[in-house]
Amino acid sequence: MKRATIPLIVMGLTLLTASSCTLNELPASTPMSTQVPSATLTSTTVSPTTTPSLPTALPSIIGPELPNTSEARAIIKVIERAYDIELEAAYYLELRDFSEVFINDPRYPLPPAGLETVRELTHNPELESAGYLDYKMAFWGWRISATRHWITLLTTAESEHRDLTVEERASLIDDTGRSAPAPLSFPVQRIQISFISLELNDDVAIAEFEKGFARVELTLVRIQGQWYIAAFRYLVISP
Repeated sequence: MKRATIPLIVMGLTLLTASSCTLNELPASTPMSTQVPSATLTSTTVSPTTTPSLPTALPSIIGPELPNTSEARAIIKVIERAYDIELEAAYYLELRDFSEVFINDPRYPLPPAGLETVRELTHNPELESAGYLDYKMAFWGWRISATRHWITLLTTAESEHRDLTVEERASLIDDTGRSAPAPLSFPVQRIQISFISLELNDDVAIAEFEKGFARVELTLVRIQGQWYIAAFRYLVISP
């Protein structure tokens, strides 16, 4: 059976040992791993019920080319909060606050690959259009549910001093071939955001910045005085 692909996006987070957790690039697609876990839980594996607080975010680096205005500062704050929201979702396995920073804007619909991913993750093959908030909610809803399922299986197997059964391993891969993401492990390491440029044109802003090995571009829109992220793309990914 052909293995499905999911656009790996992110707003890049650094989890586990300094590896980058990418959560959704559009429109490129990358095959998800179908590797399933052993039945070993360690004391450092994140559990929905026993999770320490996240480490404090590092202050962003603001490049000299960025305007020193209240609007620029508001945009930077939204981007920083967006990274925090995604990290919290991965860490606490809860879907919350995404609509505070992401939005569906008809000017910036998802490209075909992203739309197809939303169709698959929401089991809605007739969906005709979707936006960036739709994508985030679909991706994180799937990831949280799949990871919680993984944790339940691993916890049960450990308590019974056994490996995962064939059936349990098979249940970690959905009908499109996506495998459940692994639970996070400690320590979670933060990476600074380094802002390079920010262009403002009325109610639209284009922010360029580096985080870890990636340079990315976000498109933000201002709705009723509030800035939201409406589109994302990678500019450069360093090896």
